[in-house]
Amino acid sequence: MGRIATLPENSSDHDLIMPVLDNLADDVIKKTIKRGVSFRQVTLIVITSDFKTQTRNHTLQRAVAEKEILRSNLDKLLTTFLEENKLAIRRIGVRVAGLQEVSSQTTLASYF
Repeated sequence: MGRIATLPENSSDHDLIMPVLDNLADDVIKKTIKRGVSFRQVTLIVITSDFKTQTRNHTLQRAVAEKEILRSNLDKLLTTFLEENKLAIRRIGVRVAGLQEVSSQTTLASYF
């Protein structure tokens, strides 16, 4: 499950790219909640100015469906990508994988 967006201009500016990633993260979180799933893997998709597609991903310890966790992982992946690459980014995307149904199982804590 994922989304890709074109940046307003080709850029390597973290501050210009992150608002676009935030919007994409919002859309992906809404889709996961609507489908009743959580995810374990976060993938950043980058299409550079030379039209090459590159990905960076991170696997979480547990399945989640929280925007802040998604956003912080995307921020780290983007920062690492920008440090390693000098090409400007043309399009940016977000994908989540390792989907699991959200359990409605009650826990012991819910009885207190």
